[in-house]
Amino acid sequence: MSRPVRDAALLAGLVLLSAAFVDAIRGGGAAPPALTSAPAPAPEPVETPALPEIVPAPLEALTVALRRPVFFQSRRPPAAPTPAPAELDATLAGVLTTEVEKVAIVMPANADRATRLREGDL
Repeated sequence: MSRPVRDAALLAGLVLLSAAFVDAIRGGGAAPPALTSAPAPAPEPVETPALPEIVPAPLEALTVALRRPVFFQSRRPPAAPTPAPAELDATLAGVLTTEVEKVAIVMPANADRATRLREGDL
């Protein structure tokens, strides 16, 4: 299909679509279906299954729970011992923080040059 013929066909389609849109806005076209005066039939009742009865456990079955209430500190596991931090005989000379890494520059007491410590080195 050549370009002028295609453009003419598109323009004709656009005109027809626009006319249909304007007609729909103005209320033209087919009339809405007529309403009937008969009421709609009532829906059929639906049978729902009975819910199971909830029976609480006998108090004798809860003796362990009653002796050890849930939110008391004695129910918690013992805390794990935390290791002592490593001793560092040095002076902090600077800190470098980037998006990629974190570095501390320290000057050890027994050295002539500064040392870089990356996060997690100690």
